[in-house]
Amino acid sequence: MDGNARILDGRGSGTAVIDVGAYERATVLTPGSHDFGNMDPGAAPATTTFSITNPGATTLTISSISIGNRAVGAGGSSDFAVTAGGPDPCPSLAPTLAPGQSCTVIVTFTTPAISGGKGATLRVVSDAAGSPAVASLLAVVVVDTSLTSPPPPQRTVSRSATFAFTSNVEGSTFECKLDTEIAFSACTSPKNYTGLGLGPHKFQVRAVSKLGDADPTPVTRLWTIVPRAKRADFDGDAKSDILWRNQGAGGTGQNYLYPMDGTQILPSEGYLRTVADLNWTIAGTGDFDGDGKADILWRNSSTGENYIYFMDGTTIKPTEGFIRTVADQSWQVAGIGDFDGDGKDDILWRNAVTGENYLYPMDGLAIMPSEGYLRTVPDQSWQVAGIGDFDGDGEADILWRNSSSGQNYIYPMNGTAIMPSEGFIRTVADPAWQVKGVGDLDGDGRADIVWRNNSSGQNYLYPMYGTTIKPTEGYLRTVADLAWQIVAVGDYDGDGKSDLLWRNASTGENYLYPMDGITIKASEGYLRTVPVGNWAVMSK
Repeated sequence: MDGNARILDGRGSGTAVIDVGAYERATVLTPGSHDFGNMDPGAAPATTTFSITNPGATTLTISSISIGNRAVGAGGSSDFAVTAGGPDPCPSLAPTLAPGQSCTVIVTFTTPAISGGKGATLRVVSDAAGSPAVASLLAVVVVDTSLTSPPPPQRTVSRSATFAFTSNVEGSTFECKLDTEIAFSACTSPKNYTGLGLGPHKFQVRAVSKLGDADPTPVTRLWTIVPRAKRADFDGDAKSDILWRNQGAGGTGQNYLYPMDGTQILPSEGYLRTVADLNWTIAGTGDFDGDGKADILWRNSSTGENYIYFMDGTTIKPTEGFIRTVADQSWQVAGIGDFDGDGKDDILWRNAVTGENYLYPMDGLAIMPSEGYLRTVPDQSWQVAGIGDFDGDGEADILWRNSSSGQNYIYPMNGTAIMPSEGFIRTVADPAWQVKGVGDLDGDGRADIVWRNNSSGQNYLYPMYGTTIKPTEGYLRTVADLAWQIVAVGDYDGDGKSDLLWRNASTGENYLYPMDGITIKASEGYLRTVPVGNWAVMSK
């Protein structure tokens, strides 16, 4: 009796069909391929049902249905098993089939713990010519990579990034690639990057199994590093701007923005929303959402409510909203700065009665779980005189001044933790000397301290390196007319060095010192005069 094995892929209907019967010519059919697809190592077993049919005119005797070896990757017959099952199980895997009769078997693929291609054969041995009929069984166990730590925000000012990752395959190694690197290179989790440049970045990581199989779809993360918002840079052009509010007795509650370019007020100047209720005061400015643009923190001196305007130039973004109410008016905002180095400014509170101090680490309107108390300073002679990154570690620090003793002290901060490098700086006993601003006047990446003597009109700069006053300290030009006051410190010309904004309390004149250390640059000059009255500079 002539016979032929005809193997058909039945994946469309959920079964694979092996027809065995008598035909005019006997040929050995090229084995068909039955693919179990891609699976994770150690995943639940996968099954496929096969139907074995005798379409011939005579009885067909099958002596065995078994799994055989097939050299594909590291797999073999041990990864697959065949049993009588399905809608019409083949008895004892050795059925006798009458013409037109069929029976079914189930092939199970038990996913191993290692990756790679796996293969075997389903063999049907019968008394038909061309026996055995053979079907190829294929499966691919795929190594997969996943991140175990949050990736950087899509837009961030942080120049560093950390990626932690793992694999579904035990014993995997990893390969990473950053930005324009052509090839993947070996890496371990966590992978840390520092000193990254401004602009878009792309990180990729893939797991590689012990057998050398690499994840065919590496994990990819994209993000963009934007410039850290300069103090009061509301439009994100890397130059500080000047925010005005009409306040005090008879004030209108109007608010106005000067977008600055050196001594020039840009055409995009304009009013913000009027806040006529003068119980609402501007408690500070900072980049609370990390978009590279300064925002406005409001506090209501009657209700204790607090509110943030997220800014884009003169536009208040729709993400504006309330944050937690602090009804006790003994709590006052003592400073704004990025104390935890996450690229978003935080809010420092001080209690004027108890001396307690508390930090709100911010993420937009959300106060992060890392909020908490700092060391209590019960002596109210100690007041926060300024906020700045004095040690250049990317986290804001706290400058304290004692109004009785003239002592000065710095808290180098890491979130709510005061670092061991805290300490006193030079005592300035004469109370006529007052801290008028904190900013990086020499462009070394560390905040400096600007002093003004409210008796003599002398001005002096402490260039700082942690708690050390650098040798480049010195006097600035004396301004003997005490009607002139330093009202803000910011980088108005975008050269990476903070400048001094002066306002005359008698004439309403305004003047800019563009600074380079203790040197006043030649580009100094007057800004538009704003008559004395209710208008006051808020972008300190």
